[in-house]
Amino acid sequence: MSTTENSLSERIARLSDEKRALLEARLAEAKKEKNAGIPKCEPMDAYPLSFAQERLWFLSQLEPDDPFYNEAGAVEFDGAVNQDALNWSINEIVRRHEVLRTAIAVTPEGQPRQVVLQDAKVTIGAIDLQSRSARQRERDAQRLMEQEARKPFDLAAAPPFKVALIQTGVDKYILLLVLHHIVADQWSIRLLIQELGVFYRAYFSDQKPLLPELPIQYADYANWQREKLQSTVYGKQMDFWVGQLTGAAPVLELPVDLPRPAVLKHRGKKYHFELAQEVTASLKQFCQSNNVTLFTTLAAVFAVLLNRYTGQNDICIGYPVANRSRAELQNLIGFFVNTLVLRTDFTDNPHFRTLLARTKIATQEAQAHQDLPFEAVVDALKPVRDTAYNPLFQVMFVFQSETDGKFELPGIKSRFFELDSGGTKFDVTLCVYEEKGRFKAWLEYNTDLFFEQTIVRWSEHYGQLLKAVMAQPDTSIAALNYLFYQERWQLLYDWNATEANYPQGRCIHELFEAQVARNPGALAVVFEDQQLTYAQLNAKANQLARTLRGRGVGPEVSVGICVERSLEMVIGILGILKAGGAYVPIDPKAPQARLMCVLENTEPALVLTQERVQALLPPNVARFCLDSEWDQAAAEKTDNVVSAVTPENLAYVLYTSGSTGTPKGVAVSHRNVVNATYARLDYYQQPVDGFLWLSAMTFDSSIAGLFGTLSQSGRLVLPQDDAILDVKHLLQLIADHAVTHLLTVPSLYKALLGQIAPHQTDSLKAAIVAGEACHPGLVEMHGQILPQVALFNEYGPTEATVWCSVHPIQPRTTQRTIPIGRPIANTQIYLLDDDLNPVPVGVAGELYIGGMGITRGYLNNPELTADRFVPDPYGQQTGARLYRTGDLARYRVNGDIEYIGRGDHQVKIRGFRIELGEVEAALLQLEQVKEAVALVREDNLANPQLVAYLVGNIQAPDIEAIRAQLKTRLPDYMIPADLSAWTVCR
Repeated sequence: MSTTENSLSERIARLSDEKRALLEARLAEAKKEKNAGIPKCEPMDAYPLSFAQERLWFLSQLEPDDPFYNEAGAVEFDGAVNQDALNWSINEIVRRHEVLRTAIAVTPEGQPRQVVLQDAKVTIGAIDLQSRSARQRERDAQRLMEQEARKPFDLAAAPPFKVALIQTGVDKYILLLVLHHIVADQWSIRLLIQELGVFYRAYFSDQKPLLPELPIQYADYANWQREKLQSTVYGKQMDFWVGQLTGAAPVLELPVDLPRPAVLKHRGKKYHFELAQEVTASLKQFCQSNNVTLFTTLAAVFAVLLNRYTGQNDICIGYPVANRSRAELQNLIGFFVNTLVLRTDFTDNPHFRTLLARTKIATQEAQAHQDLPFEAVVDALKPVRDTAYNPLFQVMFVFQSETDGKFELPGIKSRFFELDSGGTKFDVTLCVYEEKGRFKAWLEYNTDLFFEQTIVRWSEHYGQLLKAVMAQPDTSIAALNYLFYQERWQLLYDWNATEANYPQGRCIHELFEAQVARNPGALAVVFEDQQLTYAQLNAKANQLARTLRGRGVGPEVSVGICVERSLEMVIGILGILKAGGAYVPIDPKAPQARLMCVLENTEPALVLTQERVQALLPPNVARFCLDSEWDQAAAEKTDNVVSAVTPENLAYVLYTSGSTGTPKGVAVSHRNVVNATYARLDYYQQPVDGFLWLSAMTFDSSIAGLFGTLSQSGRLVLPQDDAILDVKHLLQLIADHAVTHLLTVPSLYKALLGQIAPHQTDSLKAAIVAGEACHPGLVEMHGQILPQVALFNEYGPTEATVWCSVHPIQPRTTQRTIPIGRPIANTQIYLLDDDLNPVPVGVAGELYIGGMGITRGYLNNPELTADRFVPDPYGQQTGARLYRTGDLARYRVNGDIEYIGRGDHQVKIRGFRIELGEVEAALLQLEQVKEAVALVREDNLANPQLVAYLVGNIQAPDIEAIRAQLKTRLPDYMIPADLSAWTVCR
């Protein structure tokens, strides 16, 4: 054990001793209070409600038809049941316990009060199912019990208690008991069953039932509890709980299956399971050797599971205590159970044994302060109330020690069992209990949040985590494995089985050359009234390549290309590649500062440009004008160029937004782009005849259109730069040039859909959206307007070569989010936690990408490359790397990946990836700005906006001047839509 671990264990031991003395003092004080007894109230018309009763009454007023606080149990009888004796016994219990004949009345001031009725009878409903088949009897009995258990009570009428006797055969019965939680807890139901046996036997013996007299009734307890809240003991307990829970995370961010409704209903189900035999065998021994209770161990393991599911280090779990420490309460039916909160801190990633010691102390302290009503704690802490969440905690843990589950009746065999009332009080409740030496459990879950298959996984993970803890208690929490071998294999390998053939020895321009040989006369590029066939485009690119080689361009040599949309743009890209160089696209409309940053980082051998834009380049940069200087290239040969370039050499460098205020260049090899292109040809089986090339060459989606089209003899249709957002013009291009495929951001595609005229898009076969979240509303719109056109959602960062996953969208989907699909050929996608462990289905993890698309990294930036490109712990090849995207995602049950959002400050607006830090850095460079913050405003999820707020250095910052200055430093898409000054500093 390390020195750090030794010191931590010593601190825990010392802390335990100190707190043990404190607990003993508090227990002694509590004992003194206990001996004082609970006074019996003078008879009155109405009594106050206990705190717990008051909360349930309030909830019942909000949802009077909701049965989620019904408590139900049933007893199976095998033997002749005397129904008169049973009826007498039930009503004697009602006579004995006033709470069972109590109604809740409301005073004129609106305050609820208990009203005890002196004469209230319970009639047992008799149901005979003997005439039905055995199978039908079983089904009907279950259905009837569920129906009765789920019928709401009218608390204003007494009693909130009903009984039914179902006869399922000769001398075969089921006695059903249903009570509202406001008058009973589970202890009470078992007490009721025990007393039923005593009264039933007394009926036949003509003897007085052997039951102790009740010194008080529940109303006495409720009145005493109200008075007790003003006492010194309760004051100390309040101080403890306020100190314990202040600052706790208000919400446990559970991985739910369904969007949380604004007002959470309490519809629920139970899933029953049994812990593995090896866990049962070792659990008690483990607890004994670590001097902890079963509750402590089981609750600690549940907290670990929630930590791994949510990634939160502050976990609060509720748990019930019987709250019957006083002798007067032991035999009294009523609602006594109190709720405590176990708060667990995972920030230092402790070993489990250390966490267990902490949990032991926490539960001992909580037990010493268990008398204070939970409702009083909530009132004192005043958490933000939200109808979608339970206050302080949303998950509960229950442990029940072994009981025999039986009671004796003369000549009758019986068995008690609990029923599912069809409701749930919390998001999830885990109950573990002993039965015949085995540990069994159930998970009760809210069906508005979870599917059953998710809860099944919870049960499996809990059992697996228990095994891991038993085997390796000194392992850190993050290293404990809770996945089954088969599940882990599926996540890491089955869903990443994407191996496919591709031309490993080819470079990307050679794929184009193969199409030239096949279809030399096919149309390759169309721009306005100009066009080139494959043979013409290839010839011009070869001429340019020879010109570039004459200027020293070859493998690993960067060549800038700063041109407007034109035929020259395509010629220039292919010419650079054919010469063996790597092209670096530069936007002529980019601010001068950004243009200079790209040139300084890349240090290109020269820049291809046009006469009308070359003035943007610094005087010392070598250049070649593709229009005014073309005569020099026209003298060169037109046959294919033979160069020394290999698949491992650079193909291009694309610059993306940088978090430090400086753009970063992603270095992409021929191998990367060839695989990405072949994956595209393999996935999209429908050939591309005409592709509307909307993406600027400075964005990686341009690679998809350029090479995905020219590698299969399709034609590229280029809009003018100033017509990219002219929806009507784009639609006319689709019609005029019989475009079959397009790729764009969802927001532009939505605009296109809104302007389509009849027959304007008859040629269109597939639309691909990428770069932004695809919302269901867009899918619905597409299905209504272009149902015959296939729709796809692509995902992928520049660092993984354009794309890494794709999802075919069904036009009439009812999904609340559109998945980003599955990995493409020769690509692996892993969803991992902070410690690079795979997360299970439904749980959010950071998205890591591996495979053939992973690029070299960032040009001339080894530190950032090392940070974002990490060793692949699951790869089959030595030296394999993963790209850490910073995106959060989760798996669906079928293996589809659902994008959740950014895990850092990087965002996407209209398909453009933006580092908020870069926007802030640009603002802080301005003389008028002292402080700045950039963020995304999502008032409209389909149209998020980039906004910025600033503190000025002058009395009245000139917002428009600041905006104008920003435009000299940032591209248009990085200019905040809303720029405001918060305060002014001199």
